[in-house]
Formats: sequence, C-alpha cells, structure tokens
Amino acid sequence: MKFNTGKNTTQIAEKIDYTEYPGTRQADTPPAPRCSLDFYIELDDGTIIDDQTLRLQNFSGQESLSQMFDFTLNLRANTYFSSGINSPWGKELAGKYGSLLSEGGVTSQKLDFQKILGAKACIRMGLPETQKDMYEGEYPNDRPVLYFNGIISNFSMAERGVYTANLKPAIFKLSLQNNYRLFSQKTILDVIIEILSENSIEFNKEELEKKPSRVVRGLASYRKQDWLQAGETDLDFLNKLMQKVSLFYYFEHDDKHHKMIITDQPYYTGIYKHKVNDAGKVEETHDLKELYLSYTHQQSLERDDYITQFSYKQNLTSSGITTVLAQKEATWESQNTAMATPVFINKANKKEKLNMEFLNMVQYGASEKEINTLTDEHMNRLVASRFEFSGSSSCPELKAGHKFIVKERYDDDPDMPICPTLDGLEFVATQVQHQGSAAGDYSNTFQAMDANGLATPFTPPQENQGSILALVVDHDGETDYEGSSAKYLEKDGFAYDKKDFQYDDNGQQKFNCRGIYVNFIDDPDSIHWVKLAEHMQTIPETGAWVTVSRSQDNNEIPEVTQIMQNKGNKTIMPEDYTCSTNVGNNYSTSYGDNTSISFGANVTTSLSKARTIVEKHRNSGNYNSVNYSESSSYGYSVTERSHSISRMGAGADLGDDPGDMMAYVNYSDSAIYGNTYSKNLHIGKSENYSVQTGGTFSESTQTGGSISISTIDTSESTSTVGTTISNSTVGTSTSISSVGTSNSTSTLGTSNSMSTTGTSNSISITDMSNGIGITTMSNNISITDMSSSIGITNMSTSLNLTSTSSSLSLTGVQAGLSLTGASSNLSLTGATSSLSLTGASSGLSLTGSSSNLGLTGSSSGLNLTGSSSSLNLTGSSTSLNLTGSSTGINLTGSATDVNITGGGATLSIDNRATLSIEGAMLEILSAAKLVL
Repeated sequence: MKFNTGKNTTQIAEKIDYTEYPGTRQADTPPAPRCSLDFYIELDDGTIIDDQTLRLQNFSGQESLSQMFDFTLNLRANTYFSSGINSPWGKELAGKYGSLLSEGGVTSQKLDFQKILGAKACIRMGLPETQKDMYEGEYPNDRPVLYFNGIISNFSMAERGVYTANLKPAIFKLSLQNNYRLFSQKTILDVIIEILSENSIEFNKEELEKKPSRVVRGLASYRKQDWLQAGETDLDFLNKLMQKVSLFYYFEHDDKHHKMIITDQPYYTGIYKHKVNDAGKVEETHDLKELYLSYTHQQSLERDDYITQFSYKQNLTSSGITTVLAQKEATWESQNTAMATPVFINKANKKEKLNMEFLNMVQYGASEKEINTLTDEHMNRLVASRFEFSGSSSCPELKAGHKFIVKERYDDDPDMPICPTLDGLEFVATQVQHQGSAAGDYSNTFQAMDANGLATPFTPPQENQGSILALVVDHDGETDYEGSSAKYLEKDGFAYDKKDFQYDDNGQQKFNCRGIYVNFIDDPDSIHWVKLAEHMQTIPETGAWVTVSRSQDNNEIPEVTQIMQNKGNKTIMPEDYTCSTNVGNNYSTSYGDNTSISFGANVTTSLSKARTIVEKHRNSGNYNSVNYSESSSYGYSVTERSHSISRMGAGADLGDDPGDMMAYVNYSDSAIYGNTYSKNLHIGKSENYSVQTGGTFSESTQTGGSISISTIDTSESTSTVGTTISNSTVGTSTSISSVGTSNSTSTLGTSNSMSTTGTSNSISITDMSNGIGITTMSNNISITDMSSSIGITNMSTSLNLTSTSSSLSLTGVQAGLSLTGASSNLSLTGATSSLSLTGASSGLSLTGSSSNLGLTGSSSGLNLTGSSSSLNLTGSSTSLNLTGSSTGINLTGSATDVNITGGGATLSIDNRATLSIEGAMLEILSAAKLVL
C-alpha cells in the first residue's frame, strides 16, 4: 500500500482509483481513500511527544502468538519546518522557511531519556477513508486508523536529530523483576490474573473471570493448589504456567491501550470488512475480511487485500495420539503402599502408525474429564499443524491472533482459475513481520494456521520425558503387595533375576547384571526385565512402583532409578549382606510405639505365628513396645562405664543422679511400682561363674509378702566368701522347698549374720541331705518371737566339726515335735559352754531305737528349770557314757520323772560306790533322799 505524508498529522495520501480494478463496483469502495503514518509518546506526567517534536520515518518488527511484539522505530527530530509554511501549529516563527529552530524557543522541546523509557507510545496508521471521513471525522477516534500500541523499552540517539526506539508490550516490564513467593490455594488462572493485575497490565480480565468462561475451558481453573515462584522473572513464571495448561495470548491495540488476550480456545480477533455507509463514511462490518491471492488480479497494482508470494505447505505429522494420565499417591496418604492410581489411558485417537504418546503425571485430581480435555487439546493442535499457510501482504490489520478468509477470486469474476484447496478457508496469523515507512510503503510477511484449531504449534511431549512409572512384578507378572496394607511382608514377596549383556566381536564376553520384572504404566499387560541401578543393593517387594529411565552414561541401559515407596527390602548382594559404618557422633530421638518381628536366616517358623503373637499383645493396649525374635545370638561387650536410671510402673520419677555417681564404673538406680512376675523354665545344664574382687554391699527392703517356689532336681553350689555381712528384715516369709538331692559346700572365714523374724513358717521335706560345715568362728544371735517347725527326715547324716562355738538362744515359747525313724549321732566336742534358760518346756520324744555315743573331755553344765515335764518311752536303749571329769548342778523346783524300761541293765561306775540291782524294782512313793 502506498501513501504520502502531508502536513503534520493531516497527511494526505494519493488517491487510488479502486474502480480501475476488475471485479469492483463504485459502491463497494471509498471514493477518496486516505493513508497516513504518525506516532506519539505519552510521558507519565501527561506530556505528549508527537510528530511536532519527533517524526516517525519508518518502523519494522515482529509479533507472534504467546510472545512479546518488538518494533524498531526510526525517528527524526522535527528541527526543520516540515509543512513548508512559516506558521506550523498556529505560531509565527522567526527565520525563513528551512532555517533551524532556535533552542529554547516556543517550538523546541528537550528530550529526557529517563522519562521516555517505559512511557506509553503508539504508531498510528491511517486506512483508506472517504472525503467525508477526512473532513468531518475527528482524528484519530472517528477515522479508520490502525494502531500499534506499547511502551518504549529503549531509546537511543545516533547523529544529531536521529533517534531509535523500541516498542514492546507492557508485560516486558515483568521480565525485569523476579520474586520468591508462594501463591496459596489458587488455580493457575488465579495466579495469572493476580500477577497481571498487580503490575497494571491490561488483559481480558472480565472474560477470564466469568463462570463459565468462553475463552478458557481447559485445565487452567481445574486445580486449586499452592504455586511457588522460585526466583524466575514474573514473565518466565507466567509463560511456564500458561504452557502447563495450553494457554496462549496475543494483543489487541487501540490508540491508548494494548490489551493482552488470554485463551485456550480457538478464540481469535477477526479482521472485518469495511464499507461506506449511507452517511458516506467508512464503517466496520461483521463479516471477516477476505484476502485475495495475488494471481487473481493485476500484479502491478497494490491493494491492502492482496496476498502475494503465498505458500501453502502440508506437513507429514503424527497420525494419532495416546494420552495417559496417572495419579501418584503420596506415601503419607494411606498406610497402604503408595500406588499410581487411578490410571486413565485414552487410545481413541490411536492409529496403527505414527502415534504420539503423552504421559501426564499428577499428584491428585486425575479424572476422565482431565484426560478428555488433554486429548482434545492435543488433537486440536495436531489437526491445525498439518498444514501451514504463509505469504506477504499489504494489509496492516494482519496481526498475530487475528483471523481472515482466503479467497482466490471475486465472486463476480467466474473466469478466474479456481484453487479449491484454499478457497474460503479461515486462517489465523501466528507470526507477522511488519515494515512501514513515512514514504508510504507498508508490507508484511506472515505465517498462518487453520483458524478452527489451536494456533499453538503441535510439539512432542516435553514433560515426563526420559522416564516412566512401572509396577514391580514377579517373572509371571504377579504382585503380592500392590497397594497392600500388610505390616509384615513374607520372605518370598521379592523377586529378581539375572541377565547377561554380551560384548566383543565374538560375543564371548559377558556382563552379568541383576534386575527386576516390571509392567510399564502405559502397557500393563507386558512384562519387562529392567536392570537395577549401579547404586542399588536391595530390591523392593513386588507391588511397589518404581521409576525406570536410561542410565546416565554412554550405555543408556534402561534401569530402575527411583522407588516411589516400598515397605520391604531384599539384599541382592553376591553374599547376601550389606555393610554400614558410621564415624562421628549421633543424636537420635524416637516418639511412638514399636512392634517388631525378627527371624534368623534359617528359622522356619511361619510369619503368621509371630504376627498373631505380636498383634494380640499390640492390640491389648498394654504395651508400647512389642517384639518377637527367634534366632541364635552371641554378644561381646566392652564398656568403659555404664550408668543407668530406670523407673518401671506408674510412680514418682527418680531423683537427680548422686554427685558421686562417676566414682562407680557401673551404677544402676531402679524403681519398680506395681506387681512383678517372673517365670523361668530351663531344661538343660546351666553354668554360672562369678568372680568378685573387692567388697560388696547389699541392702534389700521388702514391703509386703514374698513368695518363692523353687523345684530343683539336683543342685550344687560352692561359695567362697572372705567376709560377708547380711541384714535382712522380713515381715512375713513363707518358703516351700522340695529338693531331691542337695549338696552344699560352704567355706566362710568370718560370717556375721543378724536375722529378725516376726513370724516364720517353714516346711522342709528332704529325701536325703548330706552336709559338711567347717566354721572357724561363728557368732549367731537369733531372736524369735514365735517359731513353728516341722521336720520329717527319712535319713539324715550330719557331721559337724566346730573349733569354737558361742551360741545365745532366747526363746519365749517353743513347741517341738520330732519323729525320727533312725538316728545316728556322733558329736566330738573339745570344749563346750552352754547356758540355757527355759521358762517352760514340754518335750515329747518317741524313739524306736537309739544308739548314742558321747565322748566329752570336759563339760560344764548349768540347768535352771522352773517347771519341767518329761515323758520318755524307750523300746530298747543302749547307752554308754564315759566322763573324765563332770561337775553337775541340777536345781529342780518341781520334777516328775517316769522311766519305763522293758528290759535291760544299768551300770554306773564312779570313784565312790557301785550299785547293782537285778530282777527287782525300786519305787519311791514320797520325797526322800537316799545316799548309797
């Protein structure tokens, strides 16, 4: 299109006689078309810099969908009279035509680059108009004018009066700022609206916020979540979010604004026809403008509805697509093993060949609606990208995101050749390069796509490339624990296999590697063996989900690189073990209950048995820790120092550690509140060795009853103690001991024992007891309030050798019953001193047969008896008493003695006299004193 500049903004274009073109009518075209080119800058303070100061000489630039337009403007300072008269703008100027304007004069203006940068600016391009438009319409609002509106992104000066500026959209400012921030509980569309609004960017906000919206119907409003801007510029962050949900944008321009149009639909701005109305003015219609192919008209004439140098290109593209949508569970969503579920696979558009697969992974919200939306978006882009249309034109209204109709001929020109491929098709411009100058030239080159599809290009999937989710299975494709809630896994719930990779020319060298079997998420019916990554020492259970990708080396072998979640591991090292060493300090804190099951490697006990045991006690709610362990164990421990404080049961906490605790290598302070119970069954031999060097101190306080039951078949105990001191205070003690055979050897240097017993009941049944006691010195004090003793002994053999024995026995009341089948007693006493004080004594002795041998070197006896009753019944008695020297004092207040002997003889020999009575009986009926 050709146009001339007139005087300033009233620029008169040369008249183009449209009636000279074939196929046109006088009524269809303006009688006096007009074209013009001007420019202005509006500073923030409202100052207007227009062509009175700077004249636009030419401009060029490019715009594309979802990209910022960028126009380069060449400007000239208006330092000369451009109108050819001496009174531009109504002011009389000094000097003649062509002379320089004076600096600081009324027509001069200083340019502040800092104020110009970021200021609003606009290119105005006049379209063909009628004389009535030109003389009656107010410029530019009431005139057919095209606009390129934006902001000045840079401004430079070359030679005197020569300037260059770049015009970009206001969103360019978003590329100059970044943020670290979180957008909480918002959809992608919410975030976009917030960022654009806070930066005063004009966009189709009302249409975006409508519910439902006709411009956004995809996934931009599907998920409401948190979004993180992590240092990206605001513009990069916006573009990233838009690409995720297939949003794109372009711009609409007017004299004062440029608006960002955001959409995910084939929602494009139409280029509409102009016509002359009944008032003689040019007006816009509602019909899309038709652009005609250049070979349908004369090539020498230029018009703004021509397309020249056009190219229609059809591309070999993918034939179909498969869309996979999988939702990955978070491990904390459920106690069950995390899975990829649900999984949606859309193969409705799949073809036999040339298929493209899109794998989409989300954390939540996967649905049929989402996969259908994704599939529709991919198909719309695929259909639109199958052919491209490009060319050149002189239509300045042709901008990115604007649609038009291609026609091959005028309707009333049937003689023109027909091209049915393009005729009547609607296209949308996706990229346009503009060039215009004040000399009246304008042209553009453009690329366009089918306006019925999404104008964003169809590209192979960019997200989730290089890896795929897979389900671990066994070699038969079975899984044991997919989504399982099991707390304990069976030993055979793991599966792996080996595979050889060959190398060298003959294939004789092999690389043996280990791997697992998996089902890929997009093909659940096929089983694949996948190598384990080099760092893996264990494998997960079947049913776990893993990520499979290529190894990061030249081999690029498919391998398992990540495990989504697993509840178990199996070691796959050559010798079935892993190693771990930690050097350094460690702090560990644990809160919560613990349940564990442990088996040795060769244990054959079923897991179900152990599980039943631990679950029973776990569910009782009585324990915080429940453990089952079955294995052989060996432990070797060397500890420099061990201090422990322990409290068991519900009671007061233990006090602070004593100040001298560090003086002890082993220190233990334990408190138990509540009942305790211990039961031990030992079958087999038990050996226990203990060596104590140094003194020992033991203190025990028992409040309440104590019951001890011990059944021992054979027990041998040897104890060698230098010095032992034992203090025991027992309120009530009941002891029952049943011993088959007991051998006890005790060697004591010095033993001091003090026992205070309130009440003691003892029952002892001994089949055979052999005791040897050797005591150098024994001091024993026994104070017994009441003692009852029953002893039944079948056979007792006792040997007691005592060097020195001192005994003090104070008994309030004593009742004794002794039944002895046979008793043999040998007593050898070097010297004995005995003091016996008895308040009252009752004795009953029944002896079947008794043999007594007493050898006494020296014996001193003092017996004071208040009252004594004695009954002695002897079936047969043999007594031999040899006394070297004997002194006896017997004081009896009252005594009754009855001695009945079936038969026998009594011989008493001393140094005084001999008395022998045979076959006779002596009876003394009254108290008397007889001296023989």
